[in-house]
Amino acid sequence: DWYALLKKYQEREGDCLVPDDHIEEGKKLGKWVSKQRGALKIGGMTVAHKQRLDEIGFIWDALESVWQENYAKLKAYWKRNGHCLVTEGELDDSNKLYNWVRKRRDDMKKGRVRLTAKRRAMLDEIGFCWDVLESAWQENYAKLKAYRARNGHCLVSKGELDDNDKLYRWMSVQRDDLKKGRVRLTAERKAMLDAIGFCWDVLEYDWECNFNLLEQYAKREGHCDVPRKHVEDGENLGKWLDKQRAVYRKDELDETRQQRLEELGVNWNPKDAVNNRKWMHKFNLLVKFKEREGHCRVPAMHKEDGENLGKWLSKQKHAHGLDPERYGKLKELGV
Repeated sequence: DWYALLKKYQEREGDCLVPDDHIEEGKKLGKWVSKQRGALKIGGMTVAHKQRLDEIGFIWDALESVWQENYAKLKAYWKRNGHCLVTEGELDDSNKLYNWVRKRRDDMKKGRVRLTAKRRAMLDEIGFCWDVLESAWQENYAKLKAYRARNGHCLVSKGELDDNDKLYRWMSVQRDDLKKGRVRLTAERKAMLDAIGFCWDVLEYDWECNFNLLEQYAKREGHCDVPRKHVEDGENLGKWLDKQRAVYRKDELDETRQQRLEELGVNWNPKDAVNNRKWMHKFNLLVKFKEREGHCRVPAMHKEDGENLGKWLSKQKHAHGLDPERYGKLKELGV
């Protein structure tokens, strides 16, 4: 029963504004609703049927229906996201809702009669933003907030997003507004940015961006020994890390930054770091050999995974002044 389906929809959604493509329990309810309007227009609807539809708030005007349908989509968006700041290209609807929202602001600006007091009140009720400049600010803020939700920080780097650096440039403008004391960066806006961890200091921002790239590198490679000329996502990460080591050697590195780098696994002497990694690689080959053979008596010419493990082990046994930690690892393994 189509009417029962519509009533179920109305009870759940609070209205009869069924989108044209909506399917309810496998049936094209949106198409059926459109047919009822057409039936009334050509006189093909009984009084009883119209009365039943009127009782559940059915909207007969097609233009009104389109407006209400878009309003329903915007309200649903508001419920999901907590705001009405639909951004361009955000939804898979060819920007229909985004353009509809823009037209409502234009209606307000030009005083068009189609934006009735009732319609404006409905939009106000869900926090609709009428000011275009304010809307643009809020739209970018929403993008930044979404970025933070995905990445855990607000450190958008240049060229990172496929938006011609719009968000990156907008962030630069906010920093410049604070630096020059522009009134458009209101206390409320600053508080909103502070609430999501916005970084106001450009040098601090650059440091955090490079630290995040180092985290990315470490997660992928398993260590922080970045080659000097290595470029990560367009940034010369190797050069940046060299600079951190130089500042550390001068005893000028901020304690918090030093701690964060060390917790990530940064070795302040890169040569030692490379040697340690090579030694551990050979040690792990020895572990593999023992797991397979049951002992560590590696033949002098034996190769493991293409590496001359026998020669390496012989060198460890006859090394003078072998690092105590390395000696302990070998002894524990049974060498």
